Amino acid sequence: MNHKLTICCGTTCYLAAGDRIDRLEQLISDNFDIKIDVVPSACLGQCMKHQGQPPFARFDGKIISNATNENIINTIKKSF
Repeated sequence: MNHKLTICCGTTCYLAAGDRIDRLEQLISDNFDIKIDVVPSACLGQCMKHQGQPPFARFDGKIISNATNENIINTIKKSF
């Protein structure tokens, strides 16, 4: 089963340091033995809902706010 990590690249998330989500694919491959597809999204629509702090990401349907590399890795680990 492939898993999907979607990174918001919308203006608000980008300005809130979404551009700093670097090395993410390498960190994922270093930490997990499963296939996780990392894909960009123009917008995840979370800023309009005012739920959480940008930048946002989504892992298998679960929204991650304040999506730093560390928060994303921790969320993925909690999923297994």
